[in-house]
Amino acid sequence: MLDRNYLLEHAKLVKENIAKRNKPDKVKLVDDFLRADTDWRKIKSQLDQLRHRRNILSQEINTAKKNNKNVVPLVAEAKGLPQKVADLEKNEQELVGKIHDLLMRIPNIMHPSVPGGADESKNPEVKKWGKIKKLDFELVSHAELAERLGFADFEAGRENTGKGFNYLIGELAQLDLALQRYGIDF
Repeated sequence: MLDRNYLLEHAKLVKENIAKRNKPDKVKLVDDFLRADTDWRKIKSQLDQLRHRRNILSQEINTAKKNNKNVVPLVAEAKGLPQKVADLEKNEQELVGKIHDLLMRIPNIMHPSVPGGADESKNPEVKKWGKIKKLDFELVSHAELAERLGFADFEAGRENTGKGFNYLIGELAQLDLALQRYGIDF
């Protein structure tokens, strides 16, 4: 998650980074964040002013009572303030939640060396190591192999969480759990 102040100061850089990731739908999140932050600052300012007015009214009421002056108009004004403060605090909390949600959905900044592109096919090959063996059979990916053997369900994972996720099934799920338990125990 990006720091709120960093995002406020470097909104253009963050938008460029999102464009480099080829995620045009996420650029809107930065604009939404900036609007929500502006609204939050306005509400925060109004809240501070109302609280300040409430404190001043309390002092004025005390002074008026000591001097035997009429406090009815001051008390009437003071009675309306708590509801206004409560309404603004509710709006402020909603905006804080919205801002947090937006911050969680805005991607982090990529390292400058990361190439832009729609998918991994645009990534340049940086280095090769060793000789590539010629095999007399077709290689399959671990994902395809796991699905063929009935160890993973990629379609259900895709439906529930999105591209690149899967559900482990049967013995592979048990092995995964055993490794997790081993890591916890030792």
